[in-house]
Amino acid sequence: MAVYSRLGAAERFALAEYAGPHAWAEPLKVAAVRWMSRWLCRKNDIVIPPETETGLTPGEVNVTAAGQVMKLAGARSVYDIMRDEAARLATARGTVDSSRLRSSVRRLAGIRELKAIPVPSAEYRSTDACAGGTVRRVALMQVDGIAVPAWFFKPEHDVGAPPVLVIDGFGKTNATRAVAARMREGRSVLAVDLCGFGETYGTNHAFYGAKNCDEGTAMLAYLLGHSLVGLRAEEVLACARWLAAACDSPKIELQAFNWAVTPALHAAVAEPQLFEKVCVSDAPLAWESVVAEGERHRFSDLVHGALRAYTSADLFKNVATLR
Repeated sequence: MAVYSRLGAAERFALAEYAGPHAWAEPLKVAAVRWMSRWLCRKNDIVIPPETETGLTPGEVNVTAAGQVMKLAGARSVYDIMRDEAARLATARGTVDSSRLRSSVRRLAGIRELKAIPVPSAEYRSTDACAGGTVRRVALMQVDGIAVPAWFFKPEHDVGAPPVLVIDGFGKTNATRAVAARMREGRSVLAVDLCGFGETYGTNHAFYGAKNCDEGTAMLAYLLGHSLVGLRAEEVLACARWLAAACDSPKIELQAFNWAVTPALHAAVAEPQLFEKVCVSDAPLAWESVVAEGERHRFSDLVHGALRAYTSADLFKNVATLR
């Protein structure tokens, strides 16, 4: 409404609401026809009989004979169009060097420079004994008041190797085997739940019926000009700095699983000097493969416009030198 008002056309704005499932319900059809009649035909009075009274059969109402435009000869799907665009972008991208990749990752994912990402403070909640050492439940408090839930494991006999930051897209409880394996190596481990993972997963709103609750959060972030991948990458960087300071280590090792892989790769590309090594497992399907194979992908795992500048393969290739 504000946009129409600024354009001097506030009277041309109309809103119709209908309490029902997501569909083209008849009340919405009537409202749309009335609006178009008024502004396209300059007619305010128009009789719109209910669809059941038109005398037309369901087949006659269809715009196409089969009722589906994809069944028309020569029809092309959205994925067909995207595949063509992906091929064009691949040619336009050319070779992506590390400097260009880092710049693109920062710009498109919205990852700030490290000096703008404060080291979080720690609020310890409990300390317990575990096999081979101790575990402390801690909330890493960021300056905006948002807490990153974490478990900080300290081995009984620390070998002095770089500590390990573990992030799992299904939550830190899903990474217990990885944590235990690192503990047996005599390594300190910080397992965290990035925003929308583990303890912070879940919302009352399902984004258009999506099975994954973080997709609605990703859409809100996008509408506010942010990327959930970028926000998660910044949390990775903040946690990495905290862990390095807590263990008095110049670098840390990063281990990421499934849906945490994409933000982990972005964090490592943005600030490679923080990481001794980056290990990933069960990575999601690469963005370029999603397009090529016509698969559905989590909205929360995307960086809008990224394929104009880099691919998932570029990210993996860049962090390979840290392994």
